[in-house]
Amino acid sequence: MIDTCKVPASVDDEDHVKTGTELKTNELGQCEPSSREGTTSDDIATLIHVSDSCSGYFPSYWKKEQWLEKIKEHEWLVVGKGDIGCRACKSAGTLGPLKSQGLKLSREWIECRVSCFSDTDEKKRQSVRKKIFDHKTNIAHKRSLEICEAAKKEQIEIATARQESAYQENTCRVFRTEYTLAKLNRPFTDLPVLLNLQSENGLDVGRVLQSDHSCADITDHIAKSMRRKLVESVISEDLKIGFMIDKSTTVSKKASLVICMKVVFPKSDEASSMFFVLVQLADTTASTILDTFRQALYDNGFTREFLSRNFVSFATDGACNMLGRKSGVATLLQEMFPDIIVWHCSNHRLELAVSDVVEELSLELQKRSTTLMRAHKLIEEKCLVFESVSKRPGEHFLISQQAVRSGEFKGVALQKGRMTAIDHTRFYNCLSIKMEQQMLTTRSSHRAFGQSKQDEDKTKYQDLLKHMEVFDKSKWPRDPDICFGDESIRHLCAFFRISQAQGAVSGFREYVSDMSDEDDKVPERLKQLLDVLKTLIISTAECERSFSAMNDILTNIRNSLSLENTSKLIF
Repeated sequence: MIDTCKVPASVDDEDHVKTGTELKTNELGQCEPSSREGTTSDDIATLIHVSDSCSGYFPSYWKKEQWLEKIKEHEWLVVGKGDIGCRACKSAGTLGPLKSQGLKLSREWIECRVSCFSDTDEKKRQSVRKKIFDHKTNIAHKRSLEICEAAKKEQIEIATARQESAYQENTCRVFRTEYTLAKLNRPFTDLPVLLNLQSENGLDVGRVLQSDHSCADITDHIAKSMRRKLVESVISEDLKIGFMIDKSTTVSKKASLVICMKVVFPKSDEASSMFFVLVQLADTTASTILDTFRQALYDNGFTREFLSRNFVSFATDGACNMLGRKSGVATLLQEMFPDIIVWHCSNHRLELAVSDVVEELSLELQKRSTTLMRAHKLIEEKCLVFESVSKRPGEHFLISQQAVRSGEFKGVALQKGRMTAIDHTRFYNCLSIKMEQQMLTTRSSHRAFGQSKQDEDKTKYQDLLKHMEVFDKSKWPRDPDICFGDESIRHLCAFFRISQAQGAVSGFREYVSDMSDEDDKVPERLKQLLDVLKTLIISTAECERSFSAMNDILTNIRNSLSLENTSKLIF
């Protein structure tokens, strides 16, 4: 055990250390200097242990060896200015709850003022020995030793920490139970039943109010906390984000707007698409939808300044109030944020183009991890397949031709109808052209937009893809120049308002120089730009998933829930 003792501010012995120097004494009674300063001569009782380094500072009537033996026997002995005292009584200060009638600590021992008055050193030592023995056997001194031992164990702090830990664990059990109920779409009235079951099984669930109202309050708290942490994380990391919206009607005929978000978090290599909030619409006009969408973002912590800098992508379906040329939501939104990329949901466009002919492509576009480059490549491949099939009939077409010639298909006689046979070559050529018109642009072709707007969207799409192709290793030259792709990287950084353009260029050069690296590791300086490209929204499938979750919650027998509470349950 190491004790701290302070050398007085003024001493007669010149061999002593400087004023205010602090010493530490170990088990052997050796003093060690400490760095703490500030001790003054006004201290009532300046206490030190006698040791080799302060050998002259002990009662003059004791020899050094005798005093060292004495303090080894009685560790609580201290000396100050020639008199002795008790370190235990000094530390305790008061007996507190251990105090009883007529029992108190000695001020002389506390303030190190125990002295002796005799004419010889032997008599002085004898007097001090008696005082030490009497103090050692004193009940008040023993109580002070108990207090010091208890203080070492920090019993109060440990008990408080245990109590707080138990309280938090009990609260967590209740919160986890409620969260499970919310995710399983169970009624809030199940909470008291489940908590009683846990209590019967021996778990302490605390003294939280167990009712459906408290369950609703806990749901509200969890949802708000999770959404707040999500927004704070996005803002603190200054991440680029994209939003997708869609409108629908609940089972109780309420117009609702679902807002989903897409973002790439720093510790992730893939973009995360997630439900953000569900809000009620006063009506379905474009201005109302825009105001509701904007207010929902502001209410949840986003600011106009942050969105102007980091809002890069917006996607929705092809309804006229969403993508209208003059007053659609996307058009009004671009007036506020001119640099955002507006995207007509690829799955909606695919349905408009070829219905359910290409279900496989539709499923690929619905994946959360699908990027713009990946979607473009899949669509191009499908168009090439259509062109190829128009020239080289597939297996099933040949089977159908054979059945027509034989007049029988799988044992069933075929009758000649009045319908004119479809020219499969023209059919697949038209299918390919329709796919290109609808899919290879930021928005679906529509006469209401006008030819100039169609050309603008197509040019914007092709320009973006041209610069993004520098990340496609299959299109790199065999021996790329050191400045290969610099122009495209700078263009993309300027387009998406990335300040560290030169760093991204240097990162891309490093990326190109390591093209033989099998790990395909992306340099840190290039990661921000790649994350932005992953944030571009291809499909609003996440909105459809959110509507499915809403319909699972708002059933015919549960349609009294407000959209605000429904939003919290989905989140």
